[in-house]
Amino acid sequence: MQRENYFLLGSLALFSFCLSYFLSEVFPTPLWWYYPLDQHWEYGVLTTPGLRMGWYGKVLFSFEVSLAISTLSFCLVKLTRRQTSASLLQGLNLAAMSITVFILYYFARTLIARM
Repeated sequence: MQRENYFLLGSLALFSFCLSYFLSEVFPTPLWWYYPLDQHWEYGVLTTPGLRMGWYGKVLFSFEVSLAISTLSFCLVKLTRRQTSASLLQGLNLAAMSITVFILYYFARTLIARM
């Protein structure tokens, strides 16, 4: 496989990880929640009240989504056996940079609103 294809697959994995993490932050998604005071785990959208941590579940969810998309992309690249064009790589880089800037803006706005 060509070097450009590895770069494309890595970019797709990174882009899908960031996008799925952002979507799990914005929309109600069933995740694993950890309760450190009670020392137990729960799965769901609405969990019992208390001090809970959802970062572990969001990272696990995003990793699973990016792994699935990367595997599917890898299979498609291996089946087609074509070289990717430079314009596709540049477009993917532009999309990844723009969604990253948007996600950073969203997190900054959320943190400022909590002050």
